[in-house]
Amino acid sequence: MKTPPTPPPQPVVPTISVVIRMKTDALAALEVLDRVQAQQPAPMEIVVVDSGSSQEVQAALESRPIRLFRIAPSEYSSAFALNRAIEEARGELIAILSQDALPADTHYLARLSAAFDSALVAGAYGRQTPRPNDHPLNRKDLETAYPPVSRAQTADCWMDNACSMIRADLWRLHPFAKEAVVAEDHEWAKWAQSQGREIRYQADAVVVHSHPRGARAMWRRSYLEGLGLAWVHQRRITLARALGRCAREVASDVVWLARHGEARFIPGSVVDRLAKHAGLYWGQRRGLRHVRRATCRS
Repeated sequence: MKTPPTPPPQPVVPTISVVIRMKTDALAALEVLDRVQAQQPAPMEIVVVDSGSSQEVQAALESRPIRLFRIAPSEYSSAFALNRAIEEARGELIAILSQDALPADTHYLARLSAAFDSALVAGAYGRQTPRPNDHPLNRKDLETAYPPVSRAQTADCWMDNACSMIRADLWRLHPFAKEAVVAEDHEWAKWAQSQGREIRYQADAVVVHSHPRGARAMWRRSYLEGLGLAWVHQRRITLARALGRCAREVASDVVWLARHGEARFIPGSVVDRLAKHAGLYWGQRRGLRHVRRATCRS
């Protein structure tokens, strides 16, 4: 009697913990939990760190099959909240998701984890697409930043924790840096690449996510980003370069809006881009002063 052939060994699928930062008064924001729980296969756990949601939202969170941790609003920073949640997580891979980044289908998590097919891969991030009836410049910006083609990055440290995944063991070697403000993802990716690792952009792992526009929102977000990028890269952007980048972006907007029949948004583009690049410029200036003071003290 012939001995039946030995079946090939099955690949070991790493366990995944999903980490979500939350602060909201709207129960509708909990849709992100529904979409994560519907993933195929489902993650081993969902860890939520809440930094001041309404009592109604907190009660709803307590009724969910999640691991819930709370921090005071005064303690919040992107890095602190993520580190607090990840230190409690048990998965080998940590999927990070913003509360307003909605998985576009039931396979985003599996597709994002597929990026870790090599020990060299330290982290990955997914594609962000606009919401229905979103502002046309949100569509343009997301199409530019998140194209439909995946790539491996060994030098470009762009990574976005709105929808990302990292190896838990590497995070233990290098937690997110609070000094990087809202650029903690870039700082971590830069560190990983300095260790000979790579970051993957996984274009088929898709979330629906965009930010509100308007000069005030653009200024605040860009200013905080400038503070963080100053810490990460420690280089100065001159005023001439900032103005040049702003002018090129406005020119690109004009062409794109005209081509798509959205010319009425051109005046708003000028205001938004000025706010964005002014925020980046002043944020980096102030951030570099903090870097120099820290260097002098050390």
